[in-house]
Amino acid sequence: MLYKGKEFKINRQPLGLGQRHFFEGGETLFDRVGLALCELNYFPKKELFESQAFARKALRLINRLEKGPLWTLLDVGGGHGLTSLFLMAYAKPHRVEASWVIDPLVPARGEELFQAFTSIVPKVKERVVRKHRYFAEWVEDLLQDEVLRERKYIWLGCHACGELSDAILEMALSRREPFVLMPCCPNRRLSRSWPKHIERVLPADVEPFGDVGVALDMMRLGRAQAAQYRVLYREIEREITPHHRLLIGQPMAR
Repeated sequence: MLYKGKEFKINRQPLGLGQRHFFEGGETLFDRVGLALCELNYFPKKELFESQAFARKALRLINRLEKGPLWTLLDVGGGHGLTSLFLMAYAKPHRVEASWVIDPLVPARGEELFQAFTSIVPKVKERVVRKHRYFAEWVEDLLQDEVLRERKYIWLGCHACGELSDAILEMALSRREPFVLMPCCPNRRLSRSWPKHIERVLPADVEPFGDVGVALDMMRLGRAQAAQYRVLYREIEREITPHHRLLIGQPMAR
């Protein structure tokens, strides 16, 4: 992938001091964060580019939402929280009040990443909250807690596995709230979006990570459209990840 006219190989290898020259002298937030992550010498290159690209696409949805209630972002399976940090840095404060990272795992050195980012953008420090819960457990909390239920959410799944993407979609539709998904690991046998009766018409050589992934995503958008959502299909750069399709939905007024 070309970045600033230079070839930048995106993979899961960590950013390190050898990549500093790609970001040095840059004045954008992305450059400043990239430089800070090079100093940490552990964060995967792919996840920097993926988090920022997803955040930029999701921001367009946020900017189109009606003015009025403040939104809370739900970054489901957000791990280190970099997607949330970028989004909170980009989003206007009169639109979004907080981002909650819902993930049961505590990422290695995640606190170092958080401190590095918030030293660059201090305003996000109190607005990105990591909640170490399984998604199903957090949904139970939501259903039982009146205060949680009354908040307005934007449901996010950046590189969320197919099953998790379906679960996020179901919750967003049930509450008639916006969503942005970038599903990965398509598996038609596990997906709630896959109509089982269609199996008999599929050729035996159809690969789950090829055509079926596209089909599953189109069915997810179809479900949202049938629920009276305005849906959009977008992509981030394929050089960043093969799972580059974004599914965006915004409920229409009834």
